[in-house]
Amino acid sequence: MLFTTLGMFIIDRIEYRDGSVVDDIVGGAGTFALYGARTFAGGELAGRVGWIVDAGHDFPPDLRRQLDALGSAMLFRVDSGRKTTRGWNGYGEHELRLFRYLTPKRQLVAADVVGTPLGAARAVHLVCSAARARELALELRRTRPSSAAQLIVWEPVPALCTPAELTATLEVLELVDVLSPNAQEMAGLFGLDEPLVEGPDADAAEAVLEALADRALPSFGRGRLAAVIVRCGARGCLVSSAAGHRWLPSYHLVAAAAAGPAGPVVDTTGAGNTFMGGLAVGLARHGPAALLLAAVYGLVAASLAVEQLGPPALAYTDAGETWNGAPVAARLDAYLAHTGLPGPDTFN
Repeated sequence: MLFTTLGMFIIDRIEYRDGSVVDDIVGGAGTFALYGARTFAGGELAGRVGWIVDAGHDFPPDLRRQLDALGSAMLFRVDSGRKTTRGWNGYGEHELRLFRYLTPKRQLVAADVVGTPLGAARAVHLVCSAARARELALELRRTRPSSAAQLIVWEPVPALCTPAELTATLEVLELVDVLSPNAQEMAGLFGLDEPLVEGPDADAAEAVLEALADRALPSFGRGRLAAVIVRCGARGCLVSSAAGHRWLPSYHLVAAAAAGPAGPVVDTTGAGNTFMGGLAVGLARHGPAALLLAAVYGLVAASLAVEQLGPPALAYTDAGETWNGAPVAARLDAYLAHTGLPGPDTFN
């Protein structure tokens, strides 16, 4: 098993700033992360990315067929005594996503995957508070004899990226391999306003985020990958590790410069989570030395997530599978050619 997530499946209701609303959209941080991982697993490895979907009595049949079409290792659990977890998504300034639950949630715990093939995944995605990340990581370590070989990528929840959570967040880094907040969340942990990396003060904003990453890096445990990846929306991401800092542009910036295949940006819900899945499966497939390539996987996967409502569209053709109408390899090749970064063959 390459990848699993302990994030939940959620059915989304999306409300835009103009007041328009769309219901019954496949969503949830774990769901988008699974799609990101599935994008770069390819058809031949589809069954090696796995997840848990908890469904209630109201689960729409069309959504079940959509999920089945992925060919992933999906553990679909039905509880007829409850509703499926549903959430409301809205947007604030700078495309800040607002979220609240509309029905009771069913959180996943380590025991849900322990003893199943999912528990042995090479990479595990967490999206939760620092306290819960610590609990999950410790339990995963306790139940897997070769836990050192398991990579854990963690994105903290936005509401808890505050100075009050900084100590707990840094303590969790002893147990995980990658910390990946967005720019606002990273700054919030240190009591700062969001550095705007797309405005006239972009250089100063980038320097602030690099300095904050440097403050976090010493807290990682020995023997772990030890990377801070700050997701910066349309700007791309900052990858920080012992090797230094590297800014990677978003795929849509590369496509605009290099005429790569791309669609218009329609909705950014789930882009960061999709990034995490692409990142995680890249690390699982190619190892920690391929950190930058894995981040590119994340950026390409995220580019697919923003081009429609809900997750990207998978289709099967005589030439192979496509995402949003094109092979994902076309986007990856365009990105690598434009940036000069090494491709998968370097690490295989």
